[in-house]
Amino acid sequence: TVHSQNNGSATKYSGRKYFGVFFSAVISVVIQIFLFMLCHLFLISSYFETSKKLFS
Repeated sequence: TVHSQNNGSATKYSGRKYFGVFFSAVISVVIQIFLFMLCHLFLISSYFETSKKLFS
């Protein structure tokens, strides 16, 4: 019975660890996408500003 209890806690811990790794991976991907979009918005806005100055 002791062995089965240890095994159950180990599987529960590994599942929690796997969930933590998955969660951190999702967070990092979301942050990368957010930064990517932010950089593109900045580039697009600066490009439109320069084009306005050129055409005006």
